Amino acid sequence: MLKKENLDEAIIIVTSNKRDINLGKIKEICIIDYDNLIKKLNLENNKDILFIRDYSVNIENPYREIKKQKILDYIYEEYKKQKIKPGYNKILKELHLDLYTYFNSLSEPYKILKIPPPIKNRLKTDNELINLWKEEFKKYILEEISKGKKYPSGEEIQKHFEVSIWNITKVSDLYRELGLEPYHERKIRVTYVQEY
Repeated sequence: MLKKENLDEAIIIVTSNKRDINLGKIKEICIIDYDNLIKKLNLENNKDILFIRDYSVNIENPYREIKKQKILDYIYEEYKKQKIKPGYNKILKELHLDLYTYFNSLSEPYKILKIPPPIKNRLKTDNELINLWKEEFKKYILEEISKGKKYPSGEEIQKHFEVSIWNITKVSDLYRELGLEPYHERKIRVTYVQEY
């Protein structure tokens, strides 16, 4: 926040006396814990300060859930109507809501909505995201075949979805999962050699 807002220093007020010893080592940040706050404000037995001290900040706020739902609805509508998968900046600009205040990652709302999220890098460990994308690819393959078209290649799938399929899965694996012969297995070439 110091860098983002171009601030010289900041004050953090906490309602606890517990703190990491490393927190005090940042000279641009002044941390006022509960005991120091009481001393500075001369509020020894003040009811308001005791309430702040004892009140749990982890109580669910209904407005938080409303805003989360607003983000989910926006992503869903953009995807269903325009086939757009809004990222962090678009959500912030259109809704004035910071996605990371309500979700742990950009992919989390997409997982909730069962929509394959926008990706930039290789999906290595998140099987849920991989499976969302694989299901989308398989639907497309079946749609193309049902239209009487040829089996789509990896390049055609990539062009349709504007995402590198090879960052997610192998095309041959998709065909096998659909019970279809993989592309290379269908194209077996037979070479005849004529003897003289």
